[in-house]
Amino acid sequence: MRRTQLFILLAMACVLTGCFLDISLGTEQTAPAIVITDIVDVAGVDVFVTIEITPSPTPIIPTPEPTIPVRQEIVELDVAVTGSIGAPDPQLATASQTIDFVTNIYAGLTRINESTSQIVPELARSWSTQEEGRIWQFNLRDDIYWVRGVPPAGGGLLQRDETRRLVDVAQIRPITAHDVVFAIQRACNANTDVPDAYVLFIIENCQAIYNTPEPSEEQLATLGVRALGDFSLEVRLTKPAAYFLSITTLPIFRPIPADLVADEDNDWLDLQQFRSSGPFLYSPLSNLDAEVPLLVLQRNPFWPTDLTPPIPETSADITLHHAERVNLYRYASNLAAYDVFNDDQLDLIPLPFEVQEQALAADVPPPFTSNGDVFYLGFNYDDPEFGLPEVRRAFSKAIDRERLITEVYDSEGRPMRLFVPPSVVHASPDLLRSAYDPDSARQLLASVGFANCQELGQISYLVDATDLALQHAETLIDMWVEELFCIESQFEIEQVQFGTLLAYTRPGTGELRPDIWDLAWSGFYPDAHDYYNTVLHCVESENRPNRPCSQIDGLITLAAKTTDPSQRDELYRQISVALFGNDGEFPIIPLYVRGKYELVQNWITRSDGKTDRAQFGGTRYDFYLINQQVKALERSQ
Repeated sequence: MRRTQLFILLAMACVLTGCFLDISLGTEQTAPAIVITDIVDVAGVDVFVTIEITPSPTPIIPTPEPTIPVRQEIVELDVAVTGSIGAPDPQLATASQTIDFVTNIYAGLTRINESTSQIVPELARSWSTQEEGRIWQFNLRDDIYWVRGVPPAGGGLLQRDETRRLVDVAQIRPITAHDVVFAIQRACNANTDVPDAYVLFIIENCQAIYNTPEPSEEQLATLGVRALGDFSLEVRLTKPAAYFLSITTLPIFRPIPADLVADEDNDWLDLQQFRSSGPFLYSPLSNLDAEVPLLVLQRNPFWPTDLTPPIPETSADITLHHAERVNLYRYASNLAAYDVFNDDQLDLIPLPFEVQEQALAADVPPPFTSNGDVFYLGFNYDDPEFGLPEVRRAFSKAIDRERLITEVYDSEGRPMRLFVPPSVVHASPDLLRSAYDPDSARQLLASVGFANCQELGQISYLVDATDLALQHAETLIDMWVEELFCIESQFEIEQVQFGTLLAYTRPGTGELRPDIWDLAWSGFYPDAHDYYNTVLHCVESENRPNRPCSQIDGLITLAAKTTDPSQRDELYRQISVALFGNDGEFPIIPLYVRGKYELVQNWITRSDGKTDRAQFGGTRYDFYLINQQVKALERSQ
C-alpha cells in the first residue's frame, strides 16, 4: 500500500512539474540529466521507478513599445535668487521674491496680463457688478484644485548634482468660494498682522473687524464677503469702486485651504503637507539645508490647459517647452550666481551691479523689468512762483530724465512723463514720449514774465538724508542751471530724515514747507486710481501740493465708479492729458520708474515675446519657454 501511494504521489508530482515518467520492469534505463529513482516491490518483483524532470520553459513575454514617448530628461528652469524668499503665506507676502513665489503656487481670483496690462480671469470664470461697482459677484471655476506633492519613499532630498526627479501629485479637492471668504476674514483680522490690510478696508466691516482685538466668529461672519454657493462669491463694498477688480489680483486676495489652515493641530505651511493651487506646486523635494539652498516648484498637472500660456509657432528645427520643474537656487549675492550662470548652469539671474556697465554696453542689452515705484518732484502751490502752472511745466521740460537715470541710478529705471507706470491697469502708454524740451521750457518762463530762472528768487529744496538723494537733487539743479539759466546758489538744499520730509511737505506747515521736494509713490494695487486719486486728488488724497479742486478731480471721481474698462481707459487718458500734457497742470513732475535687469540664457524665451517688461506683482514662471536641445548642448560643452 505504501509503495502504491508513492507511485501515485510521484505521478502527481510529474503532472504538477511537467516531468517525464518512465517505468520499466527489471530494465535499467539511461538516467536523464535530472532523475529521481526508487525501487518498488510489486508482488515480490522489484520495479525500478525513474522520474525524469524536464522543467517547463520560461515563457517569453514580449516587451511592449511605449505608447507615449518617455522623455529622458526633465525640462527645468534654473533660477537664481538672493536672500530669503520667506514663508509661502499669500496674505503676508510683501517682498518681491515672496510675491514671485506665491504667484506661482496659488491661484488668484484674477490676474494681470503682463502683455496688455489688463485684468483677466483665473479662478473667477466671470464677474458682474451692481450699484456702480459697490457689489461684485464672481462665478468660480470648479476645475482648479488644491494639490499636494507626495514625498518620495525614504525622503530623497536633492543636492545639486543628484538625478532630477518629479514627485507624484495628489489632487485633493477644488478651490471653493469658502476658501476665498476664509482668506479675506483672516486678512481683516489684526491678529494675522497683514502689512497691507488697509487695502481691504473698502470691503464692508473689514475695518471694524480689524479694529476688534479678538473678533468673534459672529463678527467675522458680518464681513462683506460671502459664499453664495461652493463656486459663487459675493463681495460688498463700502462705496462704488471700479478699481476693486485690480485689488483681486493681489496676493492678499488669494484663497488658502480653509480646512487645513483652520486645523490648529497642523502646520499648514509645513512642506510635507503643503497644498498648492497655482500653475506650479511647492515640491517636497526642496532642500533648504543644502549648501546652496534649493526650492523646487513642479508643474501642476491638474492646472487647466486654457490657463497655460500657449507656445508660439517656431521653425521646424526649434522645439520649445514649458518648465516641468523650476529650481530656485538661493545665493548669497548676485555676483556669486554670476559665476554659475557663466558656466551655463543657471537660466535666469539678477544682473550683478559689478558687471552692469559691461552688460548694458553689449549689442543686445539685458532685459529690464520695471515695477510700480514712481519717483517724482513735488511743488508747493502756496509759493507765488511755483503756484504758476507755466513755471512747473518749464521745470519739467528742462529735465533730461535719461541723463538723471544714467548718472544717478546706474540706468536702473525708465523715464516717466506720466505718473501712472505702464504696468498698471488703465495707464496711458500712448503718452509715454520724451518730455525733455529745453527750448519750450525757456519760452514758458518768458510767457509769465521771467526772463530767466534767476528772477524766481531763492528756491528751497527738501530731500531725504541720503547721499543718493543729495546727488539726485544736485543733478536736477545742474540741468536747471544749464537750460533755464538758474544759478546754483539760489537753491537751498536741506536734507532731513524721511519722516520729517513727509511732515514738512504737508499743507499747513507754514515756513517749514519747502518750494519743491523729492518723493516716490509705490502703488498698493495696480490701478490708475491708486496713483491719481490716492496721491493727487484735491480731497481724497493728502494733497501735498495743496492743489485747488478742479475739473480734473471730477474726472478722477467718475473714473473710480465707471465699471466699463474702455470708458475707464478714456477717462484716465483725459486725466493724464489734463495733468501732464503740453498744457498740463503738473502738480508734480514724474521722473522715472525703478526696475531691475536680469541675465537670460539664449535658450530661454517668453511665450508673450517680451524682453523689457512692465510688471506689477509676481513673475509667472509658466511664461518662460526652454529650448531643451540647445540647453543640453551648451551644458555639455
